[in-house]
Amino acid sequence: MKYIIVQALKAGKPSGPPRAIVFDEGLIHSEVAKCQGVRKYAVVSAGFCSAFPVDAWGRSESLKIEARPEDIEIIRSLLSEDA
Repeated sequence: MKYIIVQALKAGKPSGPPRAIVFDEGLIHSEVAKCQGVRKYAVVSAGFCSAFPVDAWGRSESLKIEARPEDIEIIRSLLSEDA
């Protein structure tokens, strides 16, 4: 799976809680980011992930941004919301 972490923009800067968007590896990070409304959200990280166990790694070549260690907890929160 792939993911992006987005934050709402306020006065042009990331604000509010980060949210994970997890999607199929066949999709391109930058295309998913565009669907989320480039002007409304900032993509703060992106990469690859697994659900069991929850892990995040790598980088998005299309967005030129890397995964961060804290992304694991954000993704874990998303998965627990869906449970």
